[in-house]
Amino acid sequence: MADQHVGFPGSVNSAQLSLWVPNVGVGQYHVEGLEDARVVTNAVGDRGVFVKPGRVIGDGIMDVFESNTQLNFASVSTGSPDRWDMVVLRRLWNATPGSSTSTYTIITGGPNRSLPARNNNKGVLADQPIALCRIKAGSTTVQEIVDLRCWAHNAGMVALDKLVMSYQDQIGTTIDINGETWCYRVVQSGSTLSTEWKMLTKIDHIQLGPLYAGGLYGSIPNDISFQIQAGTIVQNADQSGYARITFPAPFPNGLLTVLITNGDSAASNGAMFPVEGNELLWGPSGIGDKNSVVYTCLVFNGSSYRPTPGLHHRINWLAIGW
Repeated sequence: MADQHVGFPGSVNSAQLSLWVPNVGVGQYHVEGLEDARVVTNAVGDRGVFVKPGRVIGDGIMDVFESNTQLNFASVSTGSPDRWDMVVLRRLWNATPGSSTSTYTIITGGPNRSLPARNNNKGVLADQPIALCRIKAGSTTVQEIVDLRCWAHNAGMVALDKLVMSYQDQIGTTIDINGETWCYRVVQSGSTLSTEWKMLTKIDHIQLGPLYAGGLYGSIPNDISFQIQAGTIVQNADQSGYARITFPAPFPNGLLTVLITNGDSAASNGAMFPVEGNELLWGPSGIGDKNSVVYTCLVFNGSSYRPTPGLHHRINWLAIGW
């Protein structure tokens, strides 16, 4: 079957439409499958690579390549630093149906691991980044390939390297890169608007297990998503030497563990703050509680640590719940 380039001036048949519309509507630049447009090294000529076949989507065009595309990088002069060249899919629009083109080509880069300048005149001439390749002087093979492809569907986008943020720079873009979720957002300072990439989360959940909560609260599923909260607080112990941390947001199911450290040892005379598990003191407390935890304020009296009524203290705390 011949290559297809859907979305250029001309017609789109019904079979193409069912693939074209869902793909071009979910992201500015992406590929369809895991191996689509993947750049891999080969031994066909010096510094050779081929771009694997598959669907590549960008700037409203869906290109379907049926076979490998061979490319070869230029050499690096002896004594020069390594050079980073970029493989792109170059689209050239033409008003005459059938005359527009999509071809893989190489943009010569520089010594830094960064994307070189590319054409970005959508609807006229534009380059879609596919891979960044390191070329070394005196070598006939490509030294390193950085995958610049993205995958997008159903309101999500994923990629493998942060360099994709150099070209996926449309406001509102949200992308997962190796477990880090980033958003390209608008920032307002007074009357000035600017844009920035902001990391929203680093990991989607923490897996702890297999584990068992001692029988009282039953088994906790091994694939549960644990949540972490942390903070600092200054307060006084009650008349019995106890105090409570109320979490900013209740855990959906319960508390797994909490760590409390002394936030001002000099002011609190070196006090210790172990977590209390007695539910009869201030109501629900200890492991399993969703909203809060009670702890004891202990000060050394010369022979042992004893609860200290009314102790003014600062603590830092970290809680893990589910």
